Amino acid sequence: MIIKKWLFDALAIGLGSFAMALGVAFFLLPNQVVAGGAPGVTVLLSPFLDLSPGVILLIINGALMLLGLRALGPVFLFRTLIAVVLISLFTDALLYLFKGVVVTDNRLVSAIYAGVLLGVAIGLIFRANASAGGWSILVRLIADRVHLGVGQMAVIMDGTVVLLSVFVFKDLEAGLFAGITVFITGRMIDWVLTEKSRMHLVNIYSAQAAALQQHIEDRVGVRGTLFLCDSHESENRKDFLHLSVDWRDLKALKQTIDCWAPDAYVTVTKTVDVMGFGVNENSRLNVTKKKPN
Repeated sequence: MIIKKWLFDALAIGLGSFAMALGVAFFLLPNQVVAGGAPGVTVLLSPFLDLSPGVILLIINGALMLLGLRALGPVFLFRTLIAVVLISLFTDALLYLFKGVVVTDNRLVSAIYAGVLLGVAIGLIFRANASAGGWSILVRLIADRVHLGVGQMAVIMDGTVVLLSVFVFKDLEAGLFAGITVFITGRMIDWVLTEKSRMHLVNIYSAQAAALQQHIEDRVGVRGTLFLCDSHESENRKDFLHLSVDWRDLKALKQTIDCWAPDAYVTVTKTVDVMGFGVNENSRLNVTKKKPN
Protein backbone atom coordinates (compact mmCIF):
# COMPACT_ATOMS: atom_id res chain seq x y z
CA MET A 1 0.00 0.00 0.00
CA ILE A 2 2.86 2.38 0.87
CA ILE A 3 4.64 1.54 -2.40
CA LYS A 4 1.43 2.12 -4.36
CA LYS A 5 0.95 5.53 -2.71
CA TRP A 6 4.57 6.44 -3.38
CA LEU A 7 4.22 5.50 -7.07
CA PHE A 8 1.02 7.54 -7.37
CA ASP A 9 2.70 10.58 -5.80
CA ALA A 10 5.74 10.25 -8.06
CA LEU A 11 3.52 9.97 -11.15
CA ALA A 12 1.39 12.94 -10.03
CA ILE A 13 4.45 15.14 -9.50
CA GLY A 14 5.92 14.10 -12.86
CA LEU A 15 2.72 14.64 -14.84
CA GLY A 16 1.92 17.86 -12.98
CA SER A 17 5.38 19.27 -13.63
CA PHE A 18 5.16 18.38 -17.33
CA ALA A 19 1.67 19.92 -17.63
CA MET A 20 2.90 23.17 -16.11
CA ALA A 21 5.88 23.23 -18.45
CA LEU A 22 3.54 22.73 -21.42
CA GLY A 23 1.40 25.65 -20.30
CA VAL A 24 4.38 27.96 -19.85
CA ALA A 25 6.34 26.94 -22.97
CA PHE A 26 3.52 26.61 -25.50
CA PHE A 27 0.92 29.13 -24.35
CA LEU A 28 2.12 31.70 -21.81
CA LEU A 29 5.54 32.70 -23.18
CA PRO A 30 4.82 32.76 -26.97
CA ASN A 31 1.75 34.98 -26.60
CA GLN A 32 2.84 37.00 -23.55
CA VAL A 33 -0.12 35.80 -21.49
CA VAL A 34 0.58 36.20 -17.78
CA ALA A 35 -0.72 33.78 -15.17
CA GLY A 36 -0.56 34.24 -11.42
CA GLY A 37 2.34 33.03 -9.31
CA ALA A 38 5.86 32.17 -10.40
CA PRO A 39 4.93 31.31 -14.04
CA GLY A 40 3.41 34.77 -14.46
CA VAL A 41 6.45 36.50 -12.97
CA THR A 42 8.64 34.43 -15.30
CA VAL A 43 6.73 35.69 -18.34
CA LEU A 44 7.16 39.29 -17.09
CA LEU A 45 10.90 38.96 -16.49
CA SER A 46 11.87 36.90 -19.57
CA PRO A 47 12.14 39.91 -21.96
CA PHE A 48 14.56 41.70 -19.58
CA LEU A 49 16.85 38.88 -18.43
CA ASP A 50 19.42 37.02 -20.47
CA LEU A 51 18.39 33.71 -18.92
CA SER A 52 16.23 30.85 -20.09
CA PRO A 53 12.66 30.77 -18.74
CA GLY A 54 13.38 27.51 -16.94
CA VAL A 55 16.30 29.06 -15.06
CA ILE A 56 14.22 32.15 -14.16
CA LEU A 57 11.46 29.90 -12.88
CA LEU A 58 13.96 27.91 -10.81
CA ILE A 59 15.48 31.06 -9.28
CA ILE A 60 12.08 32.52 -8.37
CA ASN A 61 10.79 29.31 -6.80
CA GLY A 62 14.09 28.62 -5.04
CA ALA A 63 14.18 32.08 -3.48
CA LEU A 64 10.56 31.84 -2.34
CA MET A 65 11.13 28.39 -0.85
CA LEU A 66 14.02 29.72 1.21
CA LEU A 67 11.68 32.32 2.71
CA GLY A 68 9.40 29.60 4.02
CA LEU A 69 12.03 27.01 4.89
CA ARG A 70 10.95 26.78 8.50
CA ALA A 71 7.30 26.34 7.59
CA LEU A 72 7.94 23.32 5.36
CA GLY A 73 8.29 19.79 6.64
CA PRO A 74 11.19 17.71 5.25
CA VAL A 75 8.97 15.48 3.09
CA PHE A 76 6.98 18.41 1.67
CA LEU A 77 10.20 20.36 1.05
CA PHE A 78 11.87 17.46 -0.75
CA ARG A 79 8.87 16.78 -2.98
CA THR A 80 8.39 20.47 -3.74
CA LEU A 81 12.06 20.76 -4.66
CA ILE A 82 11.69 17.85 -7.10
CA ALA A 83 8.62 19.47 -8.66
CA VAL A 84 10.35 22.84 -9.01
CA VAL A 85 13.41 21.28 -10.69
CA LEU A 86 11.28 19.16 -13.03
CA ILE A 87 9.15 22.15 -14.07
CA SER A 88 12.27 24.15 -14.92
CA LEU A 89 13.93 21.27 -16.82
CA PHE A 90 10.77 20.40 -18.76
CA THR A 91 10.18 24.06 -19.67
CA ASP A 92 13.65 24.58 -21.10
CA ALA A 93 13.60 21.17 -22.82
CA LEU A 94 10.30 21.92 -24.57
CA LEU A 95 11.47 25.37 -25.65
CA TYR A 96 14.68 23.85 -27.06
CA LEU A 97 13.09 20.84 -28.77
CA PHE A 98 10.20 22.80 -30.27
CA LYS A 99 12.00 26.04 -31.00
CA GLY A 100 10.09 28.03 -33.60
CA VAL A 101 6.97 25.88 -33.26
CA VAL A 102 3.82 27.97 -32.72
CA VAL A 103 0.89 26.03 -31.33
CA THR A 104 -1.46 28.99 -31.69
CA ASP A 105 -1.18 32.75 -32.08
CA ASN A 106 -4.67 33.28 -30.67
CA ARG A 107 -4.22 34.82 -27.22
CA LEU A 108 -7.68 33.82 -26.02
CA VAL A 109 -7.01 30.17 -26.88
CA SER A 110 -3.63 30.46 -25.16
CA ALA A 111 -5.20 31.95 -22.04
CA ILE A 112 -7.76 29.14 -21.83
CA TYR A 113 -5.37 26.26 -22.42
CA ALA A 114 -2.72 27.74 -20.14
CA GLY A 115 -5.31 28.03 -17.36
CA VAL A 116 -6.38 24.42 -17.82
CA LEU A 117 -2.82 23.06 -17.88
CA LEU A 118 -1.62 25.12 -14.92
CA GLY A 119 -4.70 24.25 -12.84
CA VAL A 120 -4.35 20.53 -13.53
CA ALA A 121 -0.62 20.74 -12.82
CA ILE A 122 -0.98 22.51 -9.47
CA GLY A 123 -3.84 20.21 -8.43
CA LEU A 124 -1.89 17.04 -9.23
CA ILE A 125 1.19 18.25 -7.39
CA PHE A 126 -0.93 19.26 -4.37
CA ARG A 127 -2.45 15.78 -4.29
CA ALA A 128 1.06 14.36 -4.04
CA ASN A 129 1.71 16.39 -0.85
CA ALA A 130 3.93 18.90 -2.62
CA SER A 131 3.77 22.38 -4.11
CA ALA A 132 4.43 23.62 -7.62
CA GLY A 133 6.62 26.40 -6.22
CA GLY A 134 7.13 28.92 -3.48
CA TRP A 135 4.40 31.40 -4.45
CA SER A 136 1.89 29.86 -2.03
CA ILE A 137 4.46 30.14 0.76
CA LEU A 138 4.97 33.85 0.05
CA VAL A 139 1.19 34.37 0.00
CA ARG A 140 0.86 32.72 3.42
CA LEU A 141 3.74 34.68 4.95
CA ILE A 142 2.40 38.06 3.79
CA ALA A 143 -1.17 37.14 4.79
CA ASP A 144 0.02 36.41 8.35
CA ARG A 145 1.86 39.74 8.54
CA VAL A 146 -1.03 41.91 7.32
CA HIS A 147 -3.76 39.83 9.02
CA LEU A 148 -5.66 38.90 5.87
CA GLY A 149 -7.04 35.56 4.75
CA VAL A 150 -4.78 33.44 2.55
CA GLY A 151 -7.42 33.37 -0.19
CA GLN A 152 -7.76 37.16 -0.15
CA MET A 153 -4.00 37.64 -0.28
CA ALA A 154 -3.69 35.17 -3.18
CA VAL A 155 -6.24 37.17 -5.17
CA ILE A 156 -4.43 40.44 -4.39
CA MET A 157 -1.00 39.10 -5.37
CA ASP A 158 -2.17 37.36 -8.54
CA GLY A 159 -4.11 40.50 -9.42
CA THR A 160 -0.96 42.56 -8.94
CA VAL A 161 0.95 40.34 -11.37
CA VAL A 162 -1.88 40.67 -13.88
CA LEU A 163 -1.89 44.48 -13.57
CA LEU A 164 1.88 44.60 -13.98
CA SER A 165 1.54 42.71 -17.25
CA VAL A 166 -0.54 45.60 -18.62
CA PHE A 167 2.27 48.10 -17.94
CA VAL A 168 5.16 45.80 -18.88
CA PHE A 169 3.69 44.84 -22.24
CA LYS A 170 1.81 48.15 -22.66
CA ASP A 171 -1.21 46.13 -23.63
CA LEU A 172 -4.57 46.19 -21.86
CA GLU A 173 -5.58 42.96 -23.55
CA ALA A 174 -2.66 41.23 -21.86
CA GLY A 175 -4.25 41.90 -18.49
CA LEU A 176 -7.69 40.81 -19.67
CA PHE A 177 -6.37 37.52 -21.01
CA ALA A 178 -4.32 37.02 -17.86
CA GLY A 179 -7.49 37.36 -15.80
CA ILE A 180 -9.05 34.53 -17.80
CA THR A 181 -6.01 32.34 -17.17
CA VAL A 182 -6.01 33.01 -13.43
CA PHE A 183 -9.75 32.27 -13.17
CA ILE A 184 -9.56 29.00 -15.12
CA THR A 185 -6.48 27.91 -13.16
CA GLY A 186 -8.37 28.31 -9.88
CA ARG A 187 -11.37 26.38 -11.16
CA MET A 188 -9.21 23.53 -12.46
CA ILE A 189 -7.34 23.27 -9.15
CA ASP A 190 -10.68 22.86 -7.36
CA TRP A 191 -11.79 20.26 -9.93
CA VAL A 192 -8.64 18.16 -9.51
CA LEU A 193 -8.59 18.37 -5.70
CA THR A 194 -12.30 17.65 -5.16
CA GLU A 195 -13.14 13.99 -4.74
CA LYS A 196 -15.64 12.76 -7.32
CA SER A 197 -18.32 10.75 -5.52
CA ARG A 198 -21.15 9.02 -7.38
CA MET A 199 -23.22 8.73 -4.22
CA HIS A 200 -26.35 10.75 -3.51
CA LEU A 201 -28.16 11.26 -0.23
CA VAL A 202 -31.90 10.73 -0.52
CA ASN A 203 -34.41 11.78 2.14
CA ILE A 204 -38.00 10.55 1.78
CA TYR A 205 -40.89 11.85 3.86
CA SER A 206 -44.03 9.73 3.51
CA ALA A 207 -46.87 8.12 5.42
CA GLN A 208 -45.89 4.89 3.63
CA ALA A 209 -42.18 5.15 4.50
CA ALA A 210 -42.12 1.88 6.48
CA ALA A 211 -43.63 -0.16 3.62
CA LEU A 212 -41.60 1.76 1.04
CA GLN A 213 -38.39 0.77 2.79
CA GLN A 214 -38.97 -2.92 2.01
CA HIS A 215 -39.97 -2.24 -1.61
CA ILE A 216 -36.80 -0.20 -2.16
CA GLU A 217 -34.67 -2.97 -0.69
CA ASP A 218 -36.36 -5.63 -2.88
CA ARG A 219 -36.45 -3.65 -6.14
CA VAL A 220 -33.38 -1.37 -5.93
CA GLY A 221 -31.17 -3.32 -3.55
CA VAL A 222 -30.56 -0.35 -1.29
CA ARG A 223 -31.01 -0.51 2.46
CA GLY A 224 -31.81 2.66 4.34
CA THR A 225 -32.47 4.01 7.81
CA LEU A 226 -36.09 4.57 8.83
CA PHE A 227 -36.99 7.21 11.40
CA LEU A 228 -40.43 6.65 12.95
CA CYS A 229 -41.85 10.02 13.94
CA ASP A 230 -44.64 10.02 16.54
CA SER A 231 -46.84 13.09 16.31
CA HIS A 232 -49.89 14.34 18.24
CA GLU A 233 -51.41 14.88 14.78
CA SER A 234 -51.57 11.18 13.96
CA GLU A 235 -53.65 11.64 10.82
CA ASN A 236 -50.81 13.70 9.27
CA ARG A 237 -47.99 11.46 10.43
CA LYS A 238 -45.11 11.12 7.97
CA ASP A 239 -42.05 9.02 8.67
CA PHE A 240 -38.57 9.72 7.38
CA LEU A 241 -36.41 7.35 5.29
CA HIS A 242 -32.74 8.15 4.73
CA LEU A 243 -30.70 6.46 1.95
CA SER A 244 -27.26 6.62 0.33
CA VAL A 245 -27.77 5.77 -3.34
CA ASP A 246 -25.44 5.33 -6.30
CA TRP A 247 -26.41 7.64 -9.17
CA ARG A 248 -27.09 4.62 -11.40
CA ASP A 249 -29.88 3.50 -9.04
CA LEU A 250 -31.65 6.86 -8.87
CA LYS A 251 -34.03 6.16 -11.77
CA ALA A 252 -35.16 2.85 -10.31
CA LEU A 253 -35.53 4.47 -6.89
CA LYS A 254 -37.75 7.25 -8.27
CA GLN A 255 -39.94 4.74 -10.10
CA THR A 256 -40.37 2.72 -6.91
CA ILE A 257 -41.31 5.82 -4.92
CA ASP A 258 -43.83 6.93 -7.57
CA CYS A 259 -45.44 3.48 -7.50
CA TRP A 260 -45.60 2.76 -3.76
CA ALA A 261 -45.56 6.20 -2.12
CA PRO A 262 -47.06 8.83 -4.45
CA ASP A 263 -47.53 11.17 -1.46
CA ALA A 264 -43.80 11.21 -0.73
CA TYR A 265 -41.75 14.38 -0.47
CA VAL A 266 -38.23 13.56 -1.70
CA THR A 267 -34.96 15.48 -1.58
CA VAL A 268 -31.83 14.31 -3.43
CA THR A 269 -28.40 15.84 -2.81
CA LYS A 270 -24.93 15.02 -4.10
CA THR A 271 -22.34 14.06 -1.51
CA VAL A 272 -18.60 14.57 -1.69
CA ASP A 273 -17.71 11.19 -0.22
CA VAL A 274 -19.12 8.20 1.68
CA MET A 275 -16.80 6.42 4.10
CA GLY A 276 -17.07 3.38 6.34
CA PHE A 277 -19.20 0.28 6.19
CA GLY A 278 -22.85 -0.26 6.98
CA VAL A 279 -23.87 3.23 5.89
CA ASN A 280 -27.15 1.86 4.56
CA GLU A 281 -27.74 -0.81 7.18
CA ASN A 282 -31.41 -1.40 7.85
CA SER A 283 -32.16 0.18 11.20
CA ARG A 284 -35.05 1.92 12.90
CA LEU A 285 -35.00 4.88 15.24
CA ASN A 286 -38.06 6.14 17.07
CA VAL A 287 -38.23 9.92 17.27
CA THR A 288 -40.98 11.27 19.48
CA LYS A 289 -42.18 14.82 19.04
CA LYS A 290 -43.18 16.25 22.37
CA LYS A 291 -46.52 17.97 22.56
CA PRO A 292 -46.25 21.65 23.42
CA ASN A 293 -47.08 22.47 27.05
